[in-house]
Amino acid sequence: MQGVLDKPEIKAIWDKYFVSTPIVVLENGEKEKLENPGGEALMESVGGKDQGIPFFYFADAKTGKMIVNSLKGPAGEITCNGFSKGTNIGCPYEPDEIAFFMTILKKAAPKMTEAERAKIQEAFGSLKKAGG
Repeated sequence: MQGVLDKPEIKAIWDKYFVSTPIVVLENGEKEKLENPGGEALMESVGGKDQGIPFFYFADAKTGKMIVNSLKGPAGEITCNGFSKGTNIGCPYEPDEIAFFMTILKKAAPKMTEAERAKIQEAFGSLKKAGG
């Protein structure tokens, strides 16, 4: 996921609307020391308990309140208010995951243009074509 977001043409769009803050959680063995203190509690507080990684959420810049997270309901609905009903899409790779990601982007950044979202959608779509 980070590889897509770091592509120069995507990064310019992403940085216009978001400040990304990676939190390291769920590491094993020697890598456990890389985890951010309180990271798992934060992940749980926004619906990520037992959801795996990458898990992400978007928060309001002024209030810090969650707008939406990466949980998709059984019918493709946004489930951030009903944590137990959703499944984490992780890195959007499959067409339905990418479509859901576009839905939550629209909710998280309503001022993002259709053209900007289309570039992001195309970048994630290229993962499938490239084989991951």
